[in-house]
Parts: sequence; structure tokens; C-alpha cells
Amino acid sequence: MSRGRSLVLVFVWSLVFLWIGVIHCMWEQIGMGSFVGIPNLFDRLCIMFVGVAGKQNAVFAAFGILGLLVSHAFARHGMHGAENGKHSIFLCMLFAVSEEVYQLLVPGHGFSLVELTAYGITAMAGVFLYSLMTFLGRQIHNKNQVDCSDEAQEHFR
Repeated sequence: MSRGRSLVLVFVWSLVFLWIGVIHCMWEQIGMGSFVGIPNLFDRLCIMFVGVAGKQNAVFAAFGILGLLVSHAFARHGMHGAENGKHSIFLCMLFAVSEEVYQLLVPGHGFSLVELTAYGITAMAGVFLYSLMTFLGRQIHNKNQVDCSDEAQEHFR
């Protein structure tokens, strides 16, 4: 593996784990009502995201973005199609389950199968969105290549 490819993979997975940190901070923000201590980078990103998405939709939207980021990271590893989707959804659901278990430790909250299902659906929507974007990107790229080759053939006649 080349050094450039390694750096890209480190960057892509760093974005995934940064976003996981933001989602975890959102749990803290929404569950406890405020942050503990001085806001750090995760807290600032969380405050900004909750402000844009709204408190009710923030965690659901965040899981959709997580699905998109994880799917992209696996695609950079060479996984495409159903294999990419399975691994991406599994990793997102693993994180969702860990967050629901964390909710057991927060007073007044508990494990919710309904929320877990909702997070899974939004993560699947993110994975589907990534698949759709790559499919449409390939279609546009292939169309441009065909158009260019037609122009080149006409030029040499």
C-alpha cells in the first residue's frame, strides 16, 4: 500500500471516529441537558450540529451521516456493493447498541429498541445515499467518457 493511500485511509477513518465522538457528545447534551466541563472540539461540533439539525432530529441525522461516512471509508478499502453495505450497517449498529447501553448509565434513561431501530434505519439511509451518489457519479463519468470518445473518432475522420 502506498503512503498516499495510507494517509487517505487514516484521514477517512479519522472522520468516522470524529463523527462518532460528536454523536456521543450529543447524547450527553440531550440526555443531561448540558456539557460537563469546558467545551472541547467535540462539544463545539455537537453544539453547531444540534443548532442546525434541531434537538429532536439531531441524533437521527447524525446516524445517517455516520452511515454515509462509514460506507465511504469501506469503499476506500475496496469494498463495494452489498459487502460494503453489510459492513457499514454492522459497524453503525454496533455503535448504536453501545450508545443504547450507555443510556442505561444515564439516570432517567434506558435501553430503547424503538430508538435502536430508528438509528439503524437512518444509518441504512446514509449507506443507501452513499451508494446512490457513487452509482450516479459512475453513470456521469461513463457518459462523459463515451461522449469524449465519439468526439475523438469524429476528429480523426
